[in-house]
Amino acid sequence: MPKIAFRQFSHPDDPLISVEILILKNQPKRTIVTSRLFSRGMLLSLLFYISIGSLLSQSRYSDYGSSDKTRVYRENFSEPNSKWEVYRSGSRMGKIHDGVLDWISMNTSAQMIWHTLTDMDWSRDWQIETRVKFVTGKENSSNDLVWNMDENNRDKYHFGFTGQGKYVFSKKVGSEYQSIVPFTKSDLVNTSAFNKITVRKKGNTYYYFFNEKLLTTKSYHTVTSDKVGFMVAPNTTVQIDYLDVSYLKPKDLSLASSLPAGKNYVGIMTKYNGYNLQRWKTRDAFPKDAIKSDWDDGYHISDLSYDNDKWSLIMSKGTGYSTQTWITRKEWPKDDIKGKWDDGYRITEVNYGNGVWAIVFSKGGAYGRQRWATKGSSFPSDKIKEFGDDGLWITEIAYGVDRWVLVSSQDTNIRGQKWFKKSQFPESEIKEYQSQGYSVAQLSREDDWWVLVMNKYSSSRPQQLIASSTFPKEEIRKYWDQGYYLTDLSYGTLKKTSSYTSNTSTSTTYKPTNLKLALLGTWYGGAEGENDNGYFRFYSDDIAMMISDKGDTLGGYDYTQGGMEIDLEYEINSFNTPNQLDFVFKSSGNSIGKMKGIIRFKDEDTFELKLATELGDPRPSNFISTPDSKVATFKRVR
Repeated sequence: MPKIAFRQFSHPDDPLISVEILILKNQPKRTIVTSRLFSRGMLLSLLFYISIGSLLSQSRYSDYGSSDKTRVYRENFSEPNSKWEVYRSGSRMGKIHDGVLDWISMNTSAQMIWHTLTDMDWSRDWQIETRVKFVTGKENSSNDLVWNMDENNRDKYHFGFTGQGKYVFSKKVGSEYQSIVPFTKSDLVNTSAFNKITVRKKGNTYYYFFNEKLLTTKSYHTVTSDKVGFMVAPNTTVQIDYLDVSYLKPKDLSLASSLPAGKNYVGIMTKYNGYNLQRWKTRDAFPKDAIKSDWDDGYHISDLSYDNDKWSLIMSKGTGYSTQTWITRKEWPKDDIKGKWDDGYRITEVNYGNGVWAIVFSKGGAYGRQRWATKGSSFPSDKIKEFGDDGLWITEIAYGVDRWVLVSSQDTNIRGQKWFKKSQFPESEIKEYQSQGYSVAQLSREDDWWVLVMNKYSSSRPQQLIASSTFPKEEIRKYWDQGYYLTDLSYGTLKKTSSYTSNTSTSTTYKPTNLKLALLGTWYGGAEGENDNGYFRFYSDDIAMMISDKGDTLGGYDYTQGGMEIDLEYEINSFNTPNQLDFVFKSSGNSIGKMKGIIRFKDEDTFELKLATELGDPRPSNFISTPDSKVATFKRVR
């Protein structure tokens, strides 16, 4: 087992925050620090995401390099430009020289200058960046990057600094300035050199960087103006090195570091595709009554699949559909399709299950002209090319009985497309093309093949992959809370099951009358084959504590890291089989992550525990040890 040490850690994105975290000795460095107690890869994997105010992704300036951005506008002030070189006697002056813009207020009023972007899509993820130097003038007033200016330049947002070394965030509404972050003295502010100012919009969050250091994050406000520019303080001169506006390319689809072995449900959760409310259902028979009920409530079918001997139905609001209908047929219904097309419908779902073809037709969506084709045992790659040459994109691929079915459509939202047919789960293809701005449009198991279709859309669509041996209702709810919606669901083998087996005896199982009462107290143990063990301590008020053999602790009462209180609580569920034991990490009353596990008692003084490999991973489904996920045994300490 890796050794554990406490070490003081200054967060790279905020020099003002210093926290104490668990560091593994002799372990490879990772962007997210992983701390493991009691066994390698199993008994406890705690991911601490240290950032300001909350656990946020993409919070480092370095998360986005030049290859991760698509430029919208760049002004380097290397050549004369009448848009920026302006002059009004006794008021303001802009002058380009030596690769900079001098922006000067010549009176007792602050002066603004700006550029109006053309066709900027503010709903996408983006970044505005500049470098500004205070030269001379009023030192106690701010010199700002300004954006979202209305027609009268009265409503706008400001991010800047003063000649006294303070940074400030504010917004102006009408004639009043409202402070977002007040004037704050900081060594980050250069009073005699250039300062890099960066505003990054990622999802529904603003990230404010000053000289590449994260200062704070704030909730995103809707941008309604295309003006981006600068404001100089009264009777002040600043120099501006450049102004850059770029779109941020989508980051990789979040894949579990260790995908579960065996057969699993696999879902794609997507943001910013228009959905705003969702329901799901599973049925043994085709869910016609559930569809009718949800139609009556204003929902439309957004995904329909037949996997693991069940129909899975996803109904959503915000699809853009106005009307829907569906058919089920034992044979491919080419005449029905023609009739629906003639009535103005378009095919939006195709699936085969339980002996029938199920096809959903919709009006009001993004699809225009459509074509379909069927082929026997061979994959319809030739038809994909033929339809692509005709200006159509893949919108459905399915296999049933003895044939492949392809549906291709006009869709003005799609800018590019890639498709793959793989015998193994296409993890590398997903990662590669997500990094190039593509999103998963279809990921399904067809005729013992994984079929992957990835689209590049006109706007960013962040995604998360979920996987679970049972229907992933907990994972779906988790990402619903974060603004993601289920856009694709399938079932298949992600990885082959390891031949590694456990020597742990499973001959006897003791079932306590009250699981919580049975768990209270102190326990000692660890995973078989590991040299270092440790203690669990469970309290009656749901508090848990973990103690290594060396005495290092995590959790318990009044536990803090660098002044930040961290609560470690446990949750049990004795109604499921196997019983469930989860560890929940909280800060300031907010949950920051959950480690899911299963537990079983061997006798009243012995229990076995198996936890997910990483924080947020799906719950283990059995007590079979693998090299990455071992069963740990604990005995009561009396």
